Amino acid sequence: RSTDDGLRIFVQRVRELTKLYRKEHNWDNLVLENATKQLSELQGELFDIRAEWQLNTASEVGVTINGLPVTYDMAKQRLFCAGESAELKPVQGRINLRVLVDRVGIEIFANDGRLYVSYGYIPPPESTRGIAVWAKEGTAGIVSLKVAELNSIWKTE
Repeated sequence: RSTDDGLRIFVQRVRELTKLYRKEHNWDNLVLENATKQLSELQGELFDIRAEWQLNTASEVGVTINGLPVTYDMAKQRLFCAGESAELKPVQGRINLRVLVDRVGIEIFANDGRLYVSYGYIPPPESTRGIAVWAKEGTAGIVSLKVAELNSIWKTE
């Protein structure tokens, strides 16, 4: 695609993933002020998470998935996860994240696929599992948050 930085490759997840959707959860227009919102109604290990953030005064925003934080640093305009980071510029004051959660890893598609990263990750014991969204040192809005619980692709007998 053509961008302000020249031609760039964008990566998207496959459409067929929606065939694995078991249950969907939606939240709109959430405001977080130096707070964490635990998404306690979610069940399972496999998720398709889509979040659109309105960047306001918070220094960081993010989502924690089974103990693994995916953090966006506003001042640095960088996305951090698993000890790695990548540049991610906001688009009209917003970023969007799509995170596919598997049993042994996560894939992150940011700003409609402009940034794609994949991490191997084995979650900690059940007691620390779950998903939360948060904002640090200020306010941030979540324009839209959609989480689909997924069925396994593997058939069991």
